[in-house]
Amino acid sequence: MIRKKYQHYTLPGKPDFMKTLKILFVVLTLAILLFSAYESAMVLKAYQNTQTIKRHWLNDQVIKIRFQDVPTERINMLLSVEDPGFFEHNGVDFETPGAGYTTISQALCKAMYFDNFKPGFAKIEQTLISVLVLDQHFSKEEQLNIFLNTAYMGHINGRGIYGFANAARVYFESEFNSLTDQQFLALVAMVVAPNGFNIKTNPTQNEERVKRIQKLLAGEYVPKSLTDIYYQQEI
Repeated sequence: MIRKKYQHYTLPGKPDFMKTLKILFVVLTLAILLFSAYESAMVLKAYQNTQTIKRHWLNDQVIKIRFQDVPTERINMLLSVEDPGFFEHNGVDFETPGAGYTTISQALCKAMYFDNFKPGFAKIEQTLISVLVLDQHFSKEEQLNIFLNTAYMGHINGRGIYGFANAARVYFESEFNSLTDQQFLALVAMVVAPNGFNIKTNPTQNEERVKRIQKLLAGEYVPKSLTDIYYQQEI
C-alpha cells in the first residue's frame, strides 16, 4: 500500500510586536537625525551668508526711514499691533497675547533668507534662523530699520508697494514724516493683511481695523490669546 506524503505547513503566527516597534523606532530615529542634520546645515548656511545679507539690506538705497527718526509714540503704535514683545523676545514669541505666530524678526527672516518660502517645514527653518542667526546678528534697531523700509504694503494696479515711505506716497500722496497719526495707523492696519485691509481697495475694512487698533492702544481692548490679532473677540 502506497502512503501519500503530506507537506506540513506552519500557520502564520501573530506579528512580532516588539520587532515591529524596534523597526519603527529605528526609522523614526533616522528621520529625526536626517531632519536635524538638514536643518543644522540650513542654519549654518544662513550664518555664513549673514554678512552679505546685511550689506544688501542695510544700505542707503534700502534704508530711507530710520528707526531713530520716527517718533517713539509711533514706534510704540506699530509694535503694539505687530509685535508687542519685540524688544524682549529672541526672534520668536509664542506667549504674548495678540502677537500672532509671526514676529517682525520672522517676517524679516522670510524675506531675507528665503528665495521661495513655502509653509510647512520651512516655518521650522524660519524659526531656527530667526532665533539662532538673525536676532543674534541684527540689532533690534537694525531689524526695525529694515522692516520700516521693506514691509509689503499691498498691490495697487498690479504694482507691489514696499516700505512705509512708499506706502505714504501711494495711499496718501504724502511724505512719511508728514502723515497724521490717523494716516499712520491706517498703514499699520494694513500690515497683517495688506490687500485685505488695503486703504484704497478695501477702505471700509481698513477703517474698521483702525478703530479696533485705537481701542487696543487706549487700553479698551486686551487681546485674549496669541492668535487674537484682529481684536474681534468681545470684551
